[in-house]
Amino acid sequence: MKPRRTLKQQLDDEFDKKFKGATYKPPQKEADLNKKVVEYLNTIPGCFARKRLAMAGMQGQVDVTGCLNGIRIELEGKVGNNTPSKKQEEELDRWKKAGAITGVYWSVEDVKKILERHGK
Repeated sequence: MKPRRTLKQQLDDEFDKKFKGATYKPPQKEADLNKKVVEYLNTIPGCFARKRLAMAGMQGQVDVTGCLNGIRIELEGKVGNNTPSKKQEEELDRWKKAGAITGVYWSVEDVKKILERHGK
């Protein structure tokens, strides 16, 4: 007769069946996403972009600033279910009213769509 398996052993077996060989992929960090976006923007001819440094007393500033063929770019990066703060939304709105390309992104693909919407 087989020895009876504990509940923990049964659950461990079930877990192994579902996830054996899978690797854990940690959620993307906002800093990593912003770096990818800046790298992408700087591959576009006529574009220069950089990550804005966070400074005390400067809440609301967006993550990425730049210029594309003479037009200002102001972009805010988010990961997961995060959304821009009210101050960030206000900052983006001020830049948009001044003629800048603005938007919020969760991926490099989102940045491409933002630029496409502005004919860039």
